[in-house]
Amino acid sequence: MEVQIDNRQSICRIAKKKLRKTAKAILNALDCPDSELSILIVNDQQIEKLNRQFLNRKGPTNVIAFPMQEGQFSEIAPDLLGDVVISAETAQREARNAGRIAYDNRKGGLVMAGLAVNIDHVATLREARKSLFPDPVAAAALAEMAGADGIAVHLWGDRRKIGDRDLRILRQTIQSKLILEMASTSEMVGMALDIKPDHVTLVPEKREEFSTEGGLDLIVHKDEISEIVNTLQNSGIPVGILIDPEPEQLKQAHRTNAEIIEINTSAFCEAKTAQTRHKAFLRTVNAIKLATKLNLNVKVGRGLCYKSIKAFRGLNEIDEFSIGHSIISRALLVGMEKAVKQMIDLIQVL
Repeated sequence: MEVQIDNRQSICRIAKKKLRKTAKAILNALDCPDSELSILIVNDQQIEKLNRQFLNRKGPTNVIAFPMQEGQFSEIAPDLLGDVVISAETAQREARNAGRIAYDNRKGGLVMAGLAVNIDHVATLREARKSLFPDPVAAAALAEMAGADGIAVHLWGDRRKIGDRDLRILRQTIQSKLILEMASTSEMVGMALDIKPDHVTLVPEKREEFSTEGGLDLIVHKDEISEIVNTLQNSGIPVGILIDPEPEQLKQAHRTNAEIIEINTSAFCEAKTAQTRHKAFLRTVNAIKLATKLNLNVKVGRGLCYKSIKAFRGLNEIDEFSIGHSIISRALLVGMEKAVKQMIDLIQVL
């Protein structure tokens, strides 16, 4: 399978790796594993010229397809599907009007990472009174309606927030993807195998913590983590690992065969001085770039808010942001849908 990408415009940043990866995934889904496809990224002026020359129509469009499997010569190269021409300028403009980028990260993202909303603190508020509300399931539905690409929940061993019943209902109702954050214990592995989330993120869990504060130490726990990753992946569950932005941790994550890495941004978000914040930011960015070189899908999260997120938007290597506390906090004042949409607007690269 070969996907050629030619970017002939400079208006928008194009994440070629993500676009190629998604195109290949689509070809596999269409049962065309040996096919070839060419993708040309142009601006409005260029696609307008193609429209006029080949289709006898005026003005720019978001996409034009030139199939090679139609017409009298279609049998000459049956694996050559043809050319797809995309105007990044039109796609970006239409995305702005729709409130989203045209290609989100789950579909190959041109200029925007996805957003997974962690709804744990909705359950925190509920458990403060041991009540039936607010309902995390309802919060998840509202977050999805606002455009969230996924819903994340942490099932703690002592069930201090999300409970088993919450998790089972969420599995039945979530339309985007369910991300299960969990400790690397046999109990949690059993829950994951039973629930079948769209993917698992392995996180450390300390009884004295109210919320996860740091990344897993893969140097110390490499054998048990590798075994859990293998068990879950053999059951069709993609696995991610929350780690601190340290090169050796990233390299070890790669050795476990994990598919996804979530880089802990808490050091940057909690820095007290400009100097420590800058150093933490550089460490995080270097970790993001190293993870990409290691062919890991990159998520970032922990402590990100409506202010700190601005430092990371536009980094094409980031596949998804995982944010909970700041969104839930703002939702108390402005509503869940508005809080999620405001975060998406900040992530969006214009």
